[in-house]
Amino acid sequence: MTRLSASDHWHADGTFKVAPKLFYQLYSIHGHIHGRTFPLLYAFLPGKSNDIYSEFFDVVQQHISKHPASITIDFEAAVSNVIKQKFPSTTVTACFFHLKQNLWRKIRDLGLISLFLDDSQVRIQLKNFAVLAFIPTDHVIEEFERLEEESLGSIN
Repeated sequence: MTRLSASDHWHADGTFKVAPKLFYQLYSIHGHIHGRTFPLLYAFLPGKSNDIYSEFFDVVQQHISKHPASITIDFEAAVSNVIKQKFPSTTVTACFFHLKQNLWRKIRDLGLISLFLDDSQVRIQLKNFAVLAFIPTDHVIEEFERLEEESLGSIN
């Protein structure tokens, strides 16, 4: 926990496939130390609710001497809410890998995989949605609507 306290930036995420049957997930926190990222904390958690994450981060807080400047997480609302509550001065950022993973799931759920793979124009249009992560917040809705309009034209 000393090294976790020394890290100004954390990456936190859960994984489900490796958790023993008694638990729901293995949650890990990685920290930046001297320009490198190391796994610093592992915990088996029984679920992924606000209450479970709240209890987990309460225990983490009891064993660290300072809060990180930032934490990168996936798009899980419960984790985001709890971190913002427990670490109010910490900047919470979302992971670009998870954004792209969520976009791929949406493409799959909409039945667009064949079209995505077969039509380079559709592929480019749909991949452009990931770029929204780099647009200033006050322009995201406008750019999303523009991309949506262009994409619908490509798909129809």
